[in-house]
Amino acid sequence: RVRPLSTRPVAADTEEVPQLVPGLAVIAHTVWGAAGPSLHDPRNRLGDALGRRRDLAVVVASGRITAVVPAAEAAGLAVDRVVDLGDVTLMPGFVDAHVHLSATGLADQGADLREVRSPAELLDRVRAVAARDPAAAGAGLIWGDGYDETRFPSPELPSPAELAEASGGRPVYLSRVDGHQGLATLDVLGDAGALEASGCDRDGSGVPTGVTRGQANHLARRFALDGLPAGTLRSAQDAALWQAARRGVTCVHEMAGPDISGRRDFELLLDRAEALPIEVVGYWGDLDLDYVA
Repeated sequence: RVRPLSTRPVAADTEEVPQLVPGLAVIAHTVWGAAGPSLHDPRNRLGDALGRRRDLAVVVASGRITAVVPAAEAAGLAVDRVVDLGDVTLMPGFVDAHVHLSATGLADQGADLREVRSPAELLDRVRAVAARDPAAAGAGLIWGDGYDETRFPSPELPSPAELAEASGGRPVYLSRVDGHQGLATLDVLGDAGALEASGCDRDGSGVPTGVTRGQANHLARRFALDGLPAGTLRSAQDAALWQAARRGVTCVHEMAGPDISGRRDFELLLDRAEALPIEVVGYWGDLDLDYVA
C-alpha cells in the first residue's frame, strides 16, 4: 500500500515509515489509466485511445509508480517481489471526498436500519441489538443508522417509550439516513441537553416525539457518540475503511466537526493515521483555529 500522508506535524528528524513491500511489480492483463501518452509511455506504444494498456507490469517503489513496462520485461526488473494478478483490470484507486467513518461502520455494528420499511421493523432491529447482550440491559447505548421514514407506508416513527421498551431500558440514538435527523429515547435527549434546544420535535400536546433536528440533533448525536467506548469507535472506523478498500477506494476525506462527530471521534482516527489501511485526509468543520492549527 502507499503510506498515508500524516495529518499531524512531523519532526525533521522523524524517519519515514518503510513500505510494506519495497520494489513491488504488479502484472495485470489490463491497466486502465489516462488516455494517450503517459509519463512512462510517451509514444503510447502500450495502449489505446481509451487509456487501456494490455499485459503490463507496474512498478511501485517508495510509494510511487516508477515504471510501466510490458509484462514480458518484469523478470528483468530490479524489484523485491513480482505479483501476477492474472486476467484483471488494474486502475487508479478511487477517492471518496466525503465520509463519516464512525457512522458508516456503526451502521453495520449497531442497528442497521437501511432496509427498514415500517416502525415495527425499526423496533425489531433495536430489539435484535439489545438481545445480543442481555446482560447489558439498562446500560450501554444502542446506536442505529440509516432509517428513512419517507419509505414507510405512512411516515410515522416510534415514540420514545416504544424505543425504550424495545431496547430493554438501554438508551437509544438512531440516525436518519442523511445524518441530519435523529430519533432518541428521552434519557438521551435529557442528558444531552437536547430537550430545550431548537429542533426538538414535540406533538400537539407539547410532548417530545423523540425526533431531533438542527441543534437538538447535534447535541443528541454528539452525546451518543461520546457515550460509546473508544474501542467501539475504532472498530467502526476500521470496518468502514476496509469496506472502502474492498471497493477500490484508496483515499477518504473524513468530514468531521463539533456537531457531526466531535473531537474525541476525530482524534481517535487521526492518532492512528499511519497504521490505517488507506489514506485518510481529515477536515474539521469549525472556526476554532487554535484546534486545527
